[in-house]
Amino acid sequence: MKKIILLFIVLCRFSNVHAQEDCLEKFGKQAVEINKLQNDLKTEKIKNKELEDTKTQQTKEHQNSKKKYTDTIGGLRKQLSELEKFKSEKEANEKTLSLKRDSINFLKKQVAQKVDENKVLNEKSKSEAADEKEKGKKEAFNQIENTYKNTSFDDLINSSSITSVERDKKLIGENTDIKQIIADLEIYLKAKFLFTEKFDPTKTNFHISQVNSIKQSSTSVTALKENLENFKTVNDKLNTAIKAIIEIDKKESVKGMEGKPFQVKLNKILTQLSIFIFEIDLETVNYPYFSDIVLDIIKRKKPNPDTDISDLLKMVE
Repeated sequence: MKKIILLFIVLCRFSNVHAQEDCLEKFGKQAVEINKLQNDLKTEKIKNKELEDTKTQQTKEHQNSKKKYTDTIGGLRKQLSELEKFKSEKEANEKTLSLKRDSINFLKKQVAQKVDENKVLNEKSKSEAADEKEKGKKEAFNQIENTYKNTSFDDLINSSSITSVERDKKLIGENTDIKQIIADLEIYLKAKFLFTEKFDPTKTNFHISQVNSIKQSSTSVTALKENLENFKTVNDKLNTAIKAIIEIDKKESVKGMEGKPFQVKLNKILTQLSIFIFEIDLETVNYPYFSDIVLDIIKRKKPNPDTDISDLLKMVE
């Protein structure tokens, strides 16, 4: 700018004064114009720079947007690929599932068919089993009936038990031909069972009444009646024998003794038992409860005549 002004000054020196004034006026205008243009240029440069900066920023943003878009596209493509893969797998699974479903339906039909077949077979088996059961029942009934009809009452007594009689009683039902025989046999066996228990006068009297109602002829029934009638007597005699032995224990002791004193006391005890056995004929009469007590006394007293037997007295009181 300074160079331009100096150039005009030099030119103006060679002109006249008027010309110099015009020149200065023009120069001033031009200088103002130039200054204005320079300012405008500067402004434009600033604007251009701003535009360039804006463009650069926009380009950067565009690139970022493009990258973001590209990334989005890539993600979408990846998702699409996964969806395609899932679709393929789903179609394959549906195909497999369809095959499995068909197989299941086929198996269900087979199972249903087998169930129906088994039902038929079960019904047939039940029918056959029922027939066999009925046949076996009839055979068993005939065998039981023949046994009771063709066997003496004494032999039936020896070969029967309360359990077997109760079983046969259920099997024969209301068969009148052998019903009375079984009823009599049951009465006999239950009455005889009393001799395995402690004497009970109420039970004994009841079974005496029951035995008297037996319609079968038998020596065993006659003997049972006598044993029931003598039950109290036998109980009382054993009670007396045990009390006598307890009295001997109170009066005599062989503690620390051997030989004759030991044997004398043992003989006294065995004598009391012998009297009891002889009086009731225990060897031929079936009183197992009393027989067990007598054997227990001998078992206790034989190794030591002083052994206490007072507890046994309670069994016959």
